[in-house]
Amino acid sequence: MKRVLPTIAILSLFTIASYANSSLGSEITYKKIDSSTYVVSLIKYRSCSGLPMPSTEDLLISCYSSTSGPLTTTLNRISIEEIKVFCTSYGYDCSPQNTKVTGSEGIERHVFTDTIDFSLAFFSTIANCSVNIHFSFSDCCRTPLINTGGANTTEFNFAELNLAMGNNSVDLTSDPHLKQACQQPVYHNIGAQDGMERDSLSYSFGWPLTTTGGVTFIGTYYKYFRPFQAYFPGGSVIPPIPNSSPPIGVYMNPETGDVIFTPTNCNEVTTWAIQVTEWRKDTAGVNQIVGITRRDHITSTTVVENNTPKINSPYSYNVCEGEQLCFNITTTDAPLILPPPSTTSISDTLILTWNNGIPGANFTILDSSARLKTGRFCWTPPYGSAYDNPYTFTVTVDDNHCDRIATSNRAFRIHVKQRAETNVNITSMDCGWYTLSSQLDSSTFKGSPGYEWVLLDSNSNLVFDNSVAFFQSTNNFLSFNGIDSLKIQREGKYILQHTIKNPPFNCPTNYFDTITVGKLATATIDFPNDTFICKGTDFMLNTTTTNALGYLHYQWYANNSILTNDTTTSLAVNNFDSDTTIRYKVVITDVNGCTNSDAVVINPNIPYQDTLAYHTTGCMGDTIRFSLDSSLQNVQWSNGSNAYELLVFASSNLNLSYVDTLGCIFNDSVIVNLKDLPQPVLVDSTYCGNSALVSPGFFEEYLWNTGSTMSPITISSAGTYSVQVTDSNGCKNSDTATFGFLNLVTVSLGPDTTHCGPLELSTPINGTYNWSTGSITSFTIITQSGYYTLDATDVTGCSSTDDINVVIKPLPQQSWADTIYYCSNSLVTLTSDSFSSYHWNTGATTRNIQVGNGPYAVTFTDDTRCENTDTVYAKVSAVPNFSLGTDTTFCGTTLLLSASGGSSYLWNTGGTKSTENATTSGTYWLNLTDQNGCSNTDSIDIELLMNPNIPTLTRSNTTITSNQSGTHKWFKNGSLISGITQNTLTIYGIGSYTAITIDSNGCESRISNPIEKTAGIDNLNSDEISIYPNPAKDKVTIDVSGIGKVNSIELFDSRGRNIENIQTVQGSLIDLQWTTESSILYLVIKSESGIYKSEIMSYK
Repeated sequence: MKRVLPTIAILSLFTIASYANSSLGSEITYKKIDSSTYVVSLIKYRSCSGLPMPSTEDLLISCYSSTSGPLTTTLNRISIEEIKVFCTSYGYDCSPQNTKVTGSEGIERHVFTDTIDFSLAFFSTIANCSVNIHFSFSDCCRTPLINTGGANTTEFNFAELNLAMGNNSVDLTSDPHLKQACQQPVYHNIGAQDGMERDSLSYSFGWPLTTTGGVTFIGTYYKYFRPFQAYFPGGSVIPPIPNSSPPIGVYMNPETGDVIFTPTNCNEVTTWAIQVTEWRKDTAGVNQIVGITRRDHITSTTVVENNTPKINSPYSYNVCEGEQLCFNITTTDAPLILPPPSTTSISDTLILTWNNGIPGANFTILDSSARLKTGRFCWTPPYGSAYDNPYTFTVTVDDNHCDRIATSNRAFRIHVKQRAETNVNITSMDCGWYTLSSQLDSSTFKGSPGYEWVLLDSNSNLVFDNSVAFFQSTNNFLSFNGIDSLKIQREGKYILQHTIKNPPFNCPTNYFDTITVGKLATATIDFPNDTFICKGTDFMLNTTTTNALGYLHYQWYANNSILTNDTTTSLAVNNFDSDTTIRYKVVITDVNGCTNSDAVVINPNIPYQDTLAYHTTGCMGDTIRFSLDSSLQNVQWSNGSNAYELLVFASSNLNLSYVDTLGCIFNDSVIVNLKDLPQPVLVDSTYCGNSALVSPGFFEEYLWNTGSTMSPITISSAGTYSVQVTDSNGCKNSDTATFGFLNLVTVSLGPDTTHCGPLELSTPINGTYNWSTGSITSFTIITQSGYYTLDATDVTGCSSTDDINVVIKPLPQQSWADTIYYCSNSLVTLTSDSFSSYHWNTGATTRNIQVGNGPYAVTFTDDTRCENTDTVYAKVSAVPNFSLGTDTTFCGTTLLLSASGGSSYLWNTGGTKSTENATTSGTYWLNLTDQNGCSNTDSIDIELLMNPNIPTLTRSNTTITSNQSGTHKWFKNGSLISGITQNTLTIYGIGSYTAITIDSNGCESRISNPIEKTAGIDNLNSDEISIYPNPAKDKVTIDVSGIGKVNSIELFDSRGRNIENIQTVQGSLIDLQWTTESSILYLVIKSESGIYKSEIMSYK
């Protein structure tokens, strides 16, 4: 039983039609009135929820071979009929007719017709069409809900007529297939009937058409010949198999038009067409297309609440014309199982009908109250109805389910076979002879002719006795020739039956004729027929003749062999001695040459000796019993016994004589031979191992107490065993023995195997071992493919051997090291070598995983399905973090760049220290590597600017003037004089005055020459001090031995800034140390003798 599918959204026909016009499909048919006049019909199917249809439709008529355009004729509607789509109790859903009924799911059939006379002038351009005439119409538009291709397209349909040959189109008697149940088999047939010309029909899927060509189907699955998404196991498209359960693919039977498939897309709306082509042979015997009829319609697939009923096979039958054919058509319909919590089911009562496709046939329902209906079809095709094409009719079953019914249609085909017919001619000849002939018409006869003649007596019994009658060709009661002669030798009334056959059609016809035979010259042998005669007996066969005229000639025969000298009325048989039956026949010939015959059968009396074997054999110990029938007389055995039952216990030669019931004396003899008994040998034994082969020797048959009939047998448990043997003479004997086992343990290395990586083979047996590898332990490790053998001997001394074929496949290996180092501030990607599958200890199954510090294990499988596990340690160190600072513009010739925290450094200048002097403008980068081997890179853009405008100072009284214009900074004794930026300075007080300029970039120049103002003391010459080394890197020694006591020492850079320094005094020598990177430093020493100045060139 089927269980109903869960309900999903159902797309009704009402929904389809409500989007556009109301048309759901169409077909064009025509009927011939005379050679030039046809009634053409357009049938359209309307959804009652859609718009009304007009009362007329235009039809185009054209001829492909004509250059003229198509002609248009108007068809008028003649009928509207509502098609049954609901159960009987539901009623009609299209009231009033041809009216839009909101919510209706009813369907109407609208028929439009017109009579067309091709002899009229209007049709002159196509009346002599050399090819088929084309009827067509178009209708806008197909529903937008079609989801397989063709939505919103114009529907175009056509039919064809071969006017020259004349034709009536087929009638499509089945309702259109507009709705189908999802996931349930579909069995549909359009019921095409050609009751007029009985043309040959072929069926195919037609391409749904538009006015510009075929509908374009969506995707690669849908085709005009596969308009539905059907069931395909595995999902791949394969050739259709309609008889599978459920049906596979989309199948169209090209001979019957049956469409069979299982729809699987429960929301599918498709447009499709079925095309019926009519074929007829022309005068040259060549098949021509005389008509084409198409039904183009829209079908929706939905989930329904009822199961689809089915019409059961067979669907094809054969019958001979004139013979009644009756058969039952049965149906099935699975009850509907309601889903839980319901525990009930719904069983529909079916309605079974047919389309009256065969005139004169009868279709009845055997039990109108039964749920599953059975139809009884009966038809006797009249003589002359045989035809090459089958007769067809269509049966429809619906389940009358409320509210919407489910329907199936199937076509039935009946091949009417032509009967064999002939003309039987019987001619009476002289002397009781008749000539017979069967003459058939070879131009109409079908099949291979077969002939059969038999003669019946007046009671319709076969005449077997050829003394009464016989056919010349066989000399007996039966003939198989089309022409033969019959000899009747006894007066009386006879019936001659002739059967004409026509295999392979197998529709024979019987013909009967009565033959009355008058008085004949008749010979009768006056001796009982089928008489038993004792061997050696003399007897006489005498003849009586009746109705004979004149002299008679006699001739005797024995088993049809002429007895040359036996030509009298009697035949004497002396000392009859035959082991077989003899038929004695006499033939008489009168003066007219007419013959007559009679015959008797003489049987030799079979002696009782035939029940005794000449040579009787037995076995020693047997009793041989001879039993004679009690009706025999004068029984005498050669051993003196006269018993009817004789028992013999030893080999001997016996003679017997007796008299049978006919008084015949017989002698017989028999040799009794009792053979020696066979000698089976079983010896009590104990075996190593858990089984042993045991045999008693070689004999014909064996029967062991285990039930076995073989030898040797395999025993596997200790105990007593017995065997009965039979030798070639059939003699039997037995023997018994007791068997034991020392050890039931057996070496078993298992079945041949394929293993990934090294394999350990072992045995649990305790003893000594000899492996084919050379190992002498209980186990061995296998690393190479090959055959391996173990011979093991246990402690009892019993040995056992087994071998195994091992195929070793190498284990997959990872190529990584034990530890993989990463430099990252986040998780990193750990990548396995490429294999078929992966399983990490993290649960991941991908080739790559994200990891941090720690161990990671992965189990991996290669293409040969070998598996291995490896562990790797991921060492993740942070990327060192440092910065060279932001991009900068620097006034000066050198900028010191530095970084820290690295174990090695690499500057783009080639430097490898933590600091680097930038001496030119540009980009500087540093790649820093820390102690973990992790590196990072930073860069900085530097622009070095120089101010070349070094002021030269001159003094006039109290005014110092710079030779440079622009902004200045003034210094007194190295200290900035605030508020003065012009290029002149009025000085007051004693001191050393200097200046620098500031250009537009804000860069300061080198310091000017100093202007000294003293209190009446002469300017001291700086040559009084000695500085060395000069230039110096970051330290000099000053010799002040010539200037007296030093009060202070100051150091200025080129901008006049006081430079921090370290002074170490050692007598008249002063060590001066600084850290600035300025290239020119200015030294000012104040002593008791005055102020001394000097330049120091500093470098790095």
